[in-house]
Amino acid sequence: MTENYPDYIPCPFEGIIDLDIPRTFPEDPFFYCKETRDKLKRILLAYARRCNSIGYCQGFNYFVGKILKVTEDEEEAFWIFTRLIEGILPMNYFCELAGMMTDSTILMNILKKSDPEIFDHLRQLESDIYLNNVVYQWLLSVFVKGTT
Repeated sequence: MTENYPDYIPCPFEGIIDLDIPRTFPEDPFFYCKETRDKLKRILLAYARRCNSIGYCQGFNYFVGKILKVTEDEEEAFWIFTRLIEGILPMNYFCELAGMMTDSTILMNILKKSDPEIFDHLRQLESDIYLNNVVYQWLLSVFVKGTT
């Protein structure tokens, strides 16, 4: 998996990935192990180097973390993640977040139409910016973060 990407090749996303590794399911004992965190980092770096047009987006750590926990195999987790990002989700989903913003708008419109009372209540509690941030976080992590 990583043979084509030697450690000496710099990755512009490494700093962001380093910040996100400890944030990945911090309450889950599976991620307490340094070996697991190292695998997670290698997968994320390898993908960022593989696909320069996408690189790394915050939330990828949750995708890969869940996959790694299920498979416990670094290479298999990498290829499952790659297939998910490159073959299942639309390419523009992460490039400039176009797909994610569209999905967020659709989700907010569905909530507004299906339960206007809850929609109005949520809007009164916080601003639209806050609601969009919550929706963005859910969509970026494909609801994985909320399922631990």
